[in-house]
Amino acid sequence: MCQRLTPHRGAFDPATVSGRLLLTKSEAAEQLGVSVRTIERLISAGRLPLVHVEGAARVRVADLGAYVQGLDADSRTTTQSFDEDT
Repeated sequence: MCQRLTPHRGAFDPATVSGRLLLTKSEAAEQLGVSVRTIERLISAGRLPLVHVEGAARVRVADLGAYVQGLDADSRTTTQSFDEDT
């Protein structure tokens, strides 16, 4: 059974991929509300791991969630650094 993912702007919600462990680059991009090219840049930069299953490139749902959680930490660190400088 094929499950259609809906675009999700804002925080990543693993519940929208109910039960799935892996996503295509396109599905990962849709979940984050970014382009496939942005996902490819994140993978190339080492910020988002890519796994291969029988030759098919996939992104782990858990890694996508961890990336989004890291964004919260990055923005807090950046804000704190900015506040300390002023």
